[in-house]
Order: sequence, then C-alpha cells, then structure tokens
Amino acid sequence: MSLAEDMSRLVEAMRDAYDSRVAAVDALHKATDKQIVDLHAQHQAMAATQRRELNEFAQELRRDVADLLHDLKVERSALSADQRRRLDAFTSDLRHSTDQFLKDRAASRQAMRESQRQELNAFKQALTKQANQSLAEAHAARQAIHADQAAAHQAKVRFDNEMRQRRAARQHPH
Repeated sequence: MSLAEDMSRLVEAMRDAYDSRVAAVDALHKATDKQIVDLHAQHQAMAATQRRELNEFAQELRRDVADLLHDLKVERSALSADQRRRLDAFTSDLRHSTDQFLKDRAASRQAMRESQRQELNAFKQALTKQANQSLAEAHAARQAIHADQAAAHQAKVRFDNEMRQRRAARQHPH
C-alpha cells in the first residue's frame, strides 16, 4: 500500500469519527434540552397541583368555619328562644349559663382555629420543603448536564488543537 492510500483511509476514518462525534454531541444536546423541558414541565405541573390543593384546602376550611359559625348562631338563637319561653323565671341563671356556654364555644373555636392554623403551617412547610427539594434536584441535574457538555467541548477543543498541530507538523516537517 502506498502512503497516499494509507493517508486517504486515515483521513476518511477521521472524517467518519468526526461525523460520529458530532452526531453524538448533537443527540446529547437534544436529549439534554428535552430533559430540561420535561423537568420544567413536571415542576410546573407539580406547582399547579400544589397550588390547587392548597386553594381547595383553604376553601374547605373557610366553608367549615362558616358552617360552624352558622351552626353556632342557629344553636344560640334556638337555645335563647326556647329558654325564654320555658325559663322566664330563671332569666339571670340562664344568662350566666349562656355566657359560660359561649365562652366555652369561643375557647373551643379558638383551639380548633389554632389547631387548623398549625396543620396548615405544617402543610405549607412540607410543601415548601418538597418544592425546594425538587428545585434543588432539577438544578443539580442541570449542573451535571452542563458539566458533561463542558467536558465534551473541552475534549473536542483538545482534539482540534492536536489535529492542527499534527497538520502543521506534517506541512512543515523538521
């Protein structure tokens, strides 16, 4: 075999290797872009679900409190009307009993409100922690992809430099 034939085969092999590397880098870039888009879409969907669930929880809580206040108002009115009809003679005792009942209900409502507030705060903290963890994982994945792309780019730059040096050395032999 002649040097020209060997060189032609070598050049063709290098061209094929270059084309394969370019195709692999392009595929990696496309896969990375798709992965980033998918992660963003998943994050958006999770955030929307969490917002919706939190809104539903808040609406349900408002309905429960409104129902409780309505029930208390109905109970108080019914109790007062019934007691006025039956126990006019015991008015002062009735007022004392009613006041105590209302204080107990207010304390009970306050305790329930505080309990619900604590549950909501715990839920918010868990939700925030989960969202932060998801964001951190997405960031770490993106950083890993960027590092991998940078390493691939450096390898290509080193190859290009080496090939330029070899070509220069071939054109200007010592």
